[in-house]
Amino acid sequence: MKFLLTSILMCFSFQAISASQLDRVGEPKLAKFYDKYGNQQANPLFDLGSWHGFLQPKHENAGSFAGPAIVFEEYTLYFAEYVEMLSVAVDGGNYQRLSTLPSTISSELGYYKQSFTTNTFSIDIYLSFVSTRSSVIDTRITNLTEKPLNLSLKWQGQLTKYWKSADDDYIWQITPQVSSQKIEWQFDQTRDTWHKLNDSTAQFKIARSIASKSVFNPAEQSYRSTSGLTILPANSTLLTTVLSYTHNQHESDSEDVKISAWLNSKKPAYLKAKTRWQSLANKLSNQHSKEAEKLAIKSLETLVGNWRSPAGAIKHNGITPSVTARWFNGVWAWDSWKHAYALAEVMPELAKDNVRAMFDYQITDKDTLRAQDAGMVIDAVFYNNSKARGGDGGNWNERNTKPPLASWVVCFGRNVSEIKSVS
Repeated sequence: MKFLLTSILMCFSFQAISASQLDRVGEPKLAKFYDKYGNQQANPLFDLGSWHGFLQPKHENAGSFAGPAIVFEEYTLYFAEYVEMLSVAVDGGNYQRLSTLPSTISSELGYYKQSFTTNTFSIDIYLSFVSTRSSVIDTRITNLTEKPLNLSLKWQGQLTKYWKSADDDYIWQITPQVSSQKIEWQFDQTRDTWHKLNDSTAQFKIARSIASKSVFNPAEQSYRSTSGLTILPANSTLLTTVLSYTHNQHESDSEDVKISAWLNSKKPAYLKAKTRWQSLANKLSNQHSKEAEKLAIKSLETLVGNWRSPAGAIKHNGITPSVTARWFNGVWAWDSWKHAYALAEVMPELAKDNVRAMFDYQITDKDTLRAQDAGMVIDAVFYNNSKARGGDGGNWNERNTKPPLASWVVCFGRNVSEIKSVS
């Protein structure tokens, strides 16, 4: 959706709140989990310009996270119904799904939290983003007894089996590479202009800090991983799971170095996300009303969720009109100026990049296709260039432009947050 949120973000200021103002719960059953308008349903958490996001599950799937929703270059598809559904067995007993335990599930600013408690142990699970390509699940298990606690752990995941309906054939048909530390899906190359685009080395991977034995069921498109650990009396153990989507091998190789560091960290990752989002919320001060407070936070969450980091032909961070609307996973001139205006005071660097992302493709008098349009800022920049520019994308548009609001937003930015240059 396209929103002009400037007046909300800039005119109201207030004490910071900590809870998400978006409904983050969803249950995707299809890759194209579309509503009647042909757009993806639900509001996954995306952060830091990530190209994948997650939903909180419905209660029956507690202990997991729904998705991921992956932006395959230009189109968002749900790769899985859920991943990392945790079940626990004590002292060799039967596995118990966390959804059967007393629980609290909440969507906070920048992260998710799920808490479960028994007389024997407690489990706190958090999901947050740590980079433009990776998210982390922190799982803290605490022994509430006065004797060692022997636990068997089982994680399960279910990929979406169908494209748009149960009458479709399976769409993924890929068997992951499995090791004691990770599960890695490498997608076959797809260049379907209006439905799905990805390189032959695009990957989604799950890496854990604890060794496990994993099995993938090709017929059901599901996985199961098992492991075990012993927790000393009145102690706790932190398990780390990193989930990454990368567009190509270069991105994957670069991210692997970071993944190793996150898996070896002794601190939960969500704390940085919590601090970062509270800092953002604190910039919105001077409370006028509770409703204004909620609306401003919701607006900021929407903008950040639509933030895509540089990839493909997109050279700078940009805010897209919508990560769930089918045709809008690109950067648009009309929208970008208003997004930059809204973010100038709260996230000035992102606001600057949002303008740069459009000016990266300003037409010059040396242009081989349209030198007569020198100076024009094109309408829409996507991951892939148009065929005329040597790409195979269908959403790139330089046939027209939008009203000249760029100078307006840069002037505003200089006054508010010292945006000096967009070149």
